[in-house]
Amino acid sequence: MTNIEKKESGALCPTFSGVAEGDRANPTKSVEIFLRRFETYLEIKGIIPPSDENDQQARQRYERQRVGLLKAALKDKAAAWVYSLPEDTQHSYENVLRELQAAYGIDVLEAYTSFKGRKLKSEDNVDSFVALLRHDLHICLPVVTTDALLKLQLLAGLPSGSNAKVQALARDSAETSLDQLVLTVREQMRAARVDSSTTQGRRESGPGKQAAGGAERSVGAASPSNYHKPTAMIDRRPVTLLSALGPSLKPITREARFKLPSCDVLEEYVGDQVMRVTLEAPDCWAQRDTIQEGQKASAVYQWTVGWEWKVGERQDQEEEPPHIPGPKEIPGLLDTLTDDEFKDLSNELQSWVDKGWLVKVEPADEEKVRAVLPIVPVISIHRSTTARPTLNFKRVNSRSVQAADPYAASCPASLRAWRRYDNGILLDISKAYPSLHINKQQSWYQCIYIRFNGRHEPGQLYRLVKLGFGHASAPRLLKMTLDYILGPDEDTSTIVKESHKHPIYPVPRHLKYFDDILVPIGREETREQAQHNAEVIRSLLADNKLITKPPQPLDEARLLGLVIKRDGQGKLWWSRRSPSKTLVSFRELLLSENQAPSAREVSSWLGSLVAHLPVLSWLRPAVAISKRLLGQSIGRDLLKWDQPTEPAIINYCTQLCDELEQRGVPARGLWQLPQAEDLIHCYVDASDIAIACVMTDTANNIIYHTTTLRKVPKGAIKDSSHINTAELESAILGIETSIGLF
Repeated sequence: MTNIEKKESGALCPTFSGVAEGDRANPTKSVEIFLRRFETYLEIKGIIPPSDENDQQARQRYERQRVGLLKAALKDKAAAWVYSLPEDTQHSYENVLRELQAAYGIDVLEAYTSFKGRKLKSEDNVDSFVALLRHDLHICLPVVTTDALLKLQLLAGLPSGSNAKVQALARDSAETSLDQLVLTVREQMRAARVDSSTTQGRRESGPGKQAAGGAERSVGAASPSNYHKPTAMIDRRPVTLLSALGPSLKPITREARFKLPSCDVLEEYVGDQVMRVTLEAPDCWAQRDTIQEGQKASAVYQWTVGWEWKVGERQDQEEEPPHIPGPKEIPGLLDTLTDDEFKDLSNELQSWVDKGWLVKVEPADEEKVRAVLPIVPVISIHRSTTARPTLNFKRVNSRSVQAADPYAASCPASLRAWRRYDNGILLDISKAYPSLHINKQQSWYQCIYIRFNGRHEPGQLYRLVKLGFGHASAPRLLKMTLDYILGPDEDTSTIVKESHKHPIYPVPRHLKYFDDILVPIGREETREQAQHNAEVIRSLLADNKLITKPPQPLDEARLLGLVIKRDGQGKLWWSRRSPSKTLVSFRELLLSENQAPSAREVSSWLGSLVAHLPVLSWLRPAVAISKRLLGQSIGRDLLKWDQPTEPAIINYCTQLCDELEQRGVPARGLWQLPQAEDLIHCYVDASDIAIACVMTDTANNIIYHTTTLRKVPKGAIKDSSHINTAELESAILGIETSIGLF
């Protein structure tokens, strides 16, 4: 094609930049006339369907050409809208057409109203006027029949906003007869006369959020920033007078879509109020529904959550999910508990039954059980309940989608953010995971076998109807639920935060780490203001059935495994919550005559010694060396993780216990980090074994330190193992640590 031909072809191609609300019915600007002109352009270009319908390559080439030219013909807002659609939608010509018509076109009733409302003026051209009528008629009545015309006029004549109109619009289709539509309207109008309250519709006054750049849709007045078709909450049962007397059915008049750090959000509106919220992530989802509305301004909500199955495990609604086989108990595990621990475990499980979290599985329902999760008691020294039940989700997790979350909560990162404040109020959500309901179908994967009558007596199957702690998606579900209710943390990326705003109420400044929430007290805030902020957050959580424990000041708090106390000079200091005696008690298992602990148990104990503690002195490199020795003893044989640990490593860990007993746990430091503009000192050092970095404030208080073992060279000594290289590595570590600290 010559340059002249290319210019002529480009000049012939129609373009579309979108259309204002008032111009939707204008044929010269409407999306309908653009699409007709574009079809003509395709014919001029010679892009026609392949003659051989079985030629897949030709059909794919035809599809690519026409969808590519269509997208190229779009400009400005229309182009931005189409390119924001999912990739699969963008690659389909029919899908792009449908989305353009939904976003910029007028619906049937609008076209019919325009058709009836056109008036011929004396100065107008008659042929142009008839063309306008044909344009409207083609949209509202492509095939004109008496019944079709009567149906359209019946819909247009119904009272605006009435339940009769909502139901009639929802049931109207090309297959719906005039008599069926009349029956629907008659029943709804009778119901409205019997009880006028059915035309009101319950309003929800929950926290609506309009995101910057969020997608919205209005039924009958679509916006170019929408995504799905307008929908209505419709009772699909046959409409009768009795059914019409029930709760009114509310149409979804608008949708809004935006992103949170860990999920996508879909809000469905009735008027200006949010009716339903859906949070979607690659591996899980959550849905918020209104369960009660009282006299107060805010509603009460309930969250229902679920996870996604891997490909091959996902089931249609008509099919039952597959059964996941496995043992219902870990053999001999209950025998390891003392009598008091078993009693505490049973009492805790009984409280779950009393609260309705556990539902007894009747014999007639046992065939519905899809998985039985073994109970794994967790011994806790600090709690009044010494043995807490956790569930082994290993088999269910292996069948579930597990997607990485780049914004997943990080304990070290959260701890650094919280240490920027020396005053604040701590909130702790009580029973956070059980506050979220699991969807009914997946609750049959959360069945557990409980021996309430004794560890050696027959037990009973129960079904956990709340989110169980242990599923791979549980942390993400809790995080994205709290992010929606309260908004992302202030240390989250600004780009992400700008897409999440609360137009109805401002959420006070706060920091979250799963169920722990810190309401900081800034330099210009008083404790009374912070207490008010904490009560606002507690109220928002309570509206979502997330109940918090009584607020606690930061200087008396236990958070993230630490104990915070204020000294006589007013400075906050942190220390490890677990005493040395608890950590050293592992020595009894190390010296057990029956069998040495497994490598997995030793690795878990070593990890608990270090955890996320910011200052640990000599213990950090000592633990790092033991973990390296343990890893070398296992190599690539993963089965060794569950086998007894080698004697040399047992001896090393025993010596480590002796040192802890003599020296104590070196985990203590100043709580508050210096401000970003304050001076800090960074010391680095290196040896053949490790590199280290220590950071102090101007008073020489250690605020953070880290140690990293160097890689062991294989074979001959390499340049990378030279001590000068190690010193350079330690300097780099110091720079990276300084940047990461603030």
